[in-house]
Amino acid sequence: MTTTSSLVRVYAALLAVSGGVLLFLPETLAPAASRSPVLAQIVGGALLAFAIANWMARDAVLGGIYNRPLVAGNQAFAVIGALVLIRGLEAASPPAAWALTAVLGVGAVLYSVLLFRGPLSDSLPPAPRT
Repeated sequence: MTTTSSLVRVYAALLAVSGGVLLFLPETLAPAASRSPVLAQIVGGALLAFAIANWMARDAVLGGIYNRPLVAGNQAFAVIGALVLIRGLEAASPPAAWALTAVLGVGAVLYSVLLFRGPLSDSLPPAPRT
């Protein structure tokens, strides 16, 4: 198992937990979620969807041109989500909001690195013999 595969597995698990909390316990992000629990549940569904996509790609070659749609989608979602949450956080925000911001921040860094560099050489399939 490569380092990239391990990181994608951990990030998929973090997304699944975050998505599950938002989907089934949206009031944990109160007061923002208490005003719109349906919106929190929709975001939870999106996090679960990204978790499933990442889990299914856990053993795939990621980075550079490999699986670029998956990497670019994750990178865009994580960067935008982290920036929006950072802008809206206050010192009195609940710990769950800070935790979600941290999860998306980790994803933003992980998928930005994968987007702009090629895969590690140990994760590439062997070259065909001629």
